[in-house]
Amino acid sequence: MKNALTILLFPLLFANPLFAQKTEFDLNRTLKSDKPAEIKHKVATFVNENKGTPLALYLEALTEPKAQQAVDKYIELLTKFPDSLQAEDATFRIGQYYFSRGLYIAARKYFLGLVEKYTQSEYADDAMYLAVACLMASRKYESANTELLKFLSKHPGSPFAKLAKKDLKEIKSTTNGKYAKLKPRDSKGRFTLQIGAFSKINNALNFRTNFSKLGVSTKIREKKRNGATIYTVTVGSFDNRESAEKFGNRFQKRYAVPYRIVSKN
Repeated sequence: MKNALTILLFPLLFANPLFAQKTEFDLNRTLKSDKPAEIKHKVATFVNENKGTPLALYLEALTEPKAQQAVDKYIELLTKFPDSLQAEDATFRIGQYYFSRGLYIAARKYFLGLVEKYTQSEYADDAMYLAVACLMASRKYESANTELLKFLSKHPGSPFAKLAKKDLKEIKSTTNGKYAKLKPRDSKGRFTLQIGAFSKINNALNFRTNFSKLGVSTKIREKKRNGATIYTVTVGSFDNRESAEKFGNRFQKRYAVPYRIVSKN
C-alpha cells in the first residue's frame, strides 16, 4: 500500500497549475519517482531552503499531518501572500476544513470569498455549491432555495447540479412548498422581459433549456437588427412597465440574470 503522503500529494499536486511555474523544485519529476521517502525528503528540503516564500508555506500546509495546524498555515499564507498563485487553493481548503468541522458560518465565508475573488476558478462551482450546503446544514431554507436556483442557472453542467436539484426537492418537502418557483403572471400584456440575446439559435435554445430545467417558461423571439438576425429569450407578459419591473427585480435577485423590459410588438 502506498504511503499516505504519496496518496495526498499525487492527485493534488501532479497536475496542479500552481506548480506550472519554474522553480528549482521539480515536483512533477519528484512525484514520478513514486518513492514516498524521496518525496518527503525533497519537499522538506525545498521548504527549508525557501522559507518565507508562498510555495514553501503552501507545501508546509499541504504536508502537515495535523489538520488544525495545516489550516493555520493556509491562513498564514492568505495573510502574507493574498495574491499568490497558492492563495486560491488555500482558500478552498480552509473552507473544506471548517465545513468538515460543522463550522458552517466560517466555511461559508471562505467559499463565498473564493467565488467573489476568483471568478474563473476551477473551484468556482464547487465553492458556490458548498456555500449553499452551509445554508442547508444551518436550515436556512429560504436563502438556500434562492442560491440553489442561482447556482443551477450559472453552473447547469456542474457535477453538483444533481445534488442541487435534490436539495431543492428537500426544501420543497420540508417547507411544504413555501419557497415555490418564481412564475410571472400570465396575461396578454404589451411588455415582456428580455433576459438574453444571441446571434445563433442554438445558443438561445440552450439558454432557454437551462431555465426550463428550473421550471421557468421562456420564449424565443427572432428579430432583425442592422441586417442581422438576433434571437432573444424572453419571460413573462405584463400589462405595464411597473408590473414588469417588479417581477424583473425579483427575477434578477433570484436567478442573478439581468433583464430588459421590452415591448412584445
